[in-house]
Amino acid sequence: MARADKRAYMEDLAKQAEEAAEKGEQGKIYKITREICGKFRSNNDVHIKDKKLEAIDNRRRAENKGNSACGENEIACYDAECIPLSSLCNGVYDCTTGEDEGGCTEPEPCLQFTCMDESCIDYSQVCDGQLDCPWQDDEAICGACPSGYLTCLLDGACVPASKVCDEIADCKAGEDEYMCISGDGCDEHMGHFACDGACYVIYSKCDGLVDCGTGEDEQGCTGCNGNFKCTNGSCISFLKECNGVIDCPSGEDEGSQCM
Repeated sequence: MARADKRAYMEDLAKQAEEAAEKGEQGKIYKITREICGKFRSNNDVHIKDKKLEAIDNRRRAENKGNSACGENEIACYDAECIPLSSLCNGVYDCTTGEDEGGCTEPEPCLQFTCMDESCIDYSQVCDGQLDCPWQDDEAICGACPSGYLTCLLDGACVPASKVCDEIADCKAGEDEYMCISGDGCDEHMGHFACDGACYVIYSKCDGLVDCGTGEDEQGCTGCNGNFKCTNGSCISFLKECNGVIDCPSGEDEGSQCM
């Protein structure tokens, strides 16, 4: 390929990648990257063996690539098997020859705000009016509070970004713990945590009532979390404040604030 044609070809691929990024098409971005990285490699055969100990050479890889019917959010292994993009660098060899784990590096721990895709941004970038997280979760719960703070939905309270996803609900409805990935088995249920093999809503932590058989939902608590604290120090769910029923011994959950 001539140098001018090569440049035009690469610029076209770069443009396609930029358009895919704007649309959030991660699968397409990956395929374009593979194309850029592999288009001008040497044609020398590189022998890799699959699980059946059969050699996979460059020609076979090209045939597999042409026959691949992988979806938009999938990639094709050298043997044409399709695996999800999420399987890349997850510590598990999903492709028969392990290429999905090739060249992976252990990410540095995030000491600031962790986005839902596990990328890292400064606390000051949360609710600053700019979309910094790929899934836009840094601007999901914002309002009148300054940059670096979430605005709680029910009462407009300001919660520092450093308290997001710390497993303690600081907003009354627990929304500061809603968009968190903990790997505890309850991630598909937003705003829940796992205990005794079941998922409990996050604001039931530190509400003064033991929900888990082990009692861990009330361990290490200070105050009443995002719930209502009675004058005797006991806690009741924020849902019981101003609901027309007296739950605190002195009745302050139905006090003047409910007028």
